[in-house]
Amino acid sequence: MLAKLETTEPVLCIDPGIGGTGVAVFRSITKAKSREDAIPPQYTEVFRGASDSSWDDQVYHIGSAVAGISEFWKVRHTIMEFPGLWNTGVSHASAASGDLFKLTFLCGVIAQAVHGYKPILVSPQQWKGQLPKDVVMRRIGLCFPTLELKDHMADAVGMGLWAQGILSL
Repeated sequence: MLAKLETTEPVLCIDPGIGGTGVAVFRSITKAKSREDAIPPQYTEVFRGASDSSWDDQVYHIGSAVAGISEFWKVRHTIMEFPGLWNTGVSHASAASGDLFKLTFLCGVIAQAVHGYKPILVSPQQWKGQLPKDVVMRRIGLCFPTLELKDHMADAVGMGLWAQGILSL
């Protein structure tokens, strides 16, 4: 489905996390032929709730922040990483602790926050395969050497590069 997303409208890429939700707004998405053709993000940020507040209050704070930038940038398309239960010890431990369910709840709150359009949900395996975060960050640096990335921001920017067809270059 995403292979056909080419738009001149703003696109919001989101890496959700209660400890930090990375966002990147791209003015448009077109298929780039090379890293030099990559469209850089117009805006990047990491949203967090107050660390002394409950997890659900943090979720609603993040949802409000996403709604605000969605409205400000007049976003019409969202690409959001969506969690899944994989056959690994870490994934099952996350589910058993409730963290996976909290993350899924956050995704639902964010989906409501983007005002009237359905987000495109992608799994980590779909957009980055087995690439570790440091490799994603290096590839971002090859396209945008002056872009400063905060901790959770790299995956949001990486999804934008993937949508442009150049993350794997």
